[in-house]
Amino acid sequence: MFSFIDILLIAVSLSADAFFTTLGVVGAKPIRRQTFRLSFHFGLFQGLMPCLGWLAGKSVAGFLDRIDHWIAFAILAAIALNMIREAAHPRTRQSPGDRSRGWSLVTLSLATSMDAFSVGVVFGVVGQSILYPCFVIACVTGALTFIAARLGRRIKSRLGVQAEIAGAVLLLIVAFRMLLM
Repeated sequence: MFSFIDILLIAVSLSADAFFTTLGVVGAKPIRRQTFRLSFHFGLFQGLMPCLGWLAGKSVAGFLDRIDHWIAFAILAAIALNMIREAAHPRTRQSPGDRSRGWSLVTLSLATSMDAFSVGVVFGVVGQSILYPCFVIACVTGALTFIAARLGRRIKSRLGVQAEIAGAVLLLIVAFRMLLM
């Protein structure tokens, strides 16, 4: 099973998308409501998606007992490599208006939490309990989104792509640890 440190590393890694999306959404000085909406929704979606993935993973876990650690490794490694690829080739789309509201916010919340669904599948396949990891993932994502919203452009200009790659590396470390289980 995953230790607290593993779950924390996963949570930080999964939060990278929400963190950088927040940097792209907020202006130079975000308003409090915008900060709350982004933190709440990104944390909520990041916390719920592993639950859905866990249900999917539990449904196939019995068939995969012998290779579950390899499946977990492959999924986590693929997520991490995709994060590195996206960091190396950032999309620079700008949408008009406040993207921290309405369907735009829901779409951003879903898009940043798709990796969390895959991690939930891993939890289900390996038999990890789900409520505690979901809570940790939601809290970490909400907190990091809040930080990104409050510090805005200063963080973006200093950390940039390196922070997203660091999150991917953390996820790769967890993936390789799965092979040792």
